[in-house]
Amino acid sequence: MLPIIFLIIFSGRYFWGHKLEQNYWWSTYLIELIFIISVLIFYSKDIKKFLKWNSSFIKKAIIFLLFGGLSRFFIYLGGWSIPWDLNDPLTIFILLIIAPLLEESLYRGAIWILLSKMINGPKKILGLTSGLFSLSHLYPIWFVDKRFAPMIYTQTIYTLILGLGCGQALLKHKSFGLSVLRHFMFNVGFYFLSRML
Repeated sequence: MLPIIFLIIFSGRYFWGHKLEQNYWWSTYLIELIFIISVLIFYSKDIKKFLKWNSSFIKKAIIFLLFGGLSRFFIYLGGWSIPWDLNDPLTIFILLIIAPLLEESLYRGAIWILLSKMINGPKKILGLTSGLFSLSHLYPIWFVDKRFAPMIYTQTIYTLILGLGCGQALLKHKSFGLSVLRHFMFNVGFYFLSRML
């Protein structure tokens, strides 16, 4: 049942999402949230094993701050524009708060748990969730101005690496919190270097 819900929600998110976003910027986040809640209801027992936290995780996430800054610097060196207004408070809130929480809940939470019921091997799940995460960042290429294309392609590459790093937090440390923290630190690095350039 849940794989069918997954296909319906993702097809809606990626085939009609940009049309919904034209009127309701939050619509695709709502679609993702519905899927996350569905998985949480069906597989609540599986979540507990990923709720470990350790104060040393902060040190393990600092490198992602640098990675986010370097990713933004690479875009700057390429002379590529980014399609978001990083002076807009809503964009900043989405980048720093909503995206790390929602995307990690989706890819390293709901999708990870769902795939673990269908696929044997955590490294395969890491690869699949990281690939899906990366492809979801390619999605804007279909509706943004073509001058943003180089940035979107670059974003797809660095989000693959970010997805692997966040997924590694689940594999090695069994910590969803570290996954969210790594994502947050990446976005902070990206944002603050954007402000400096």
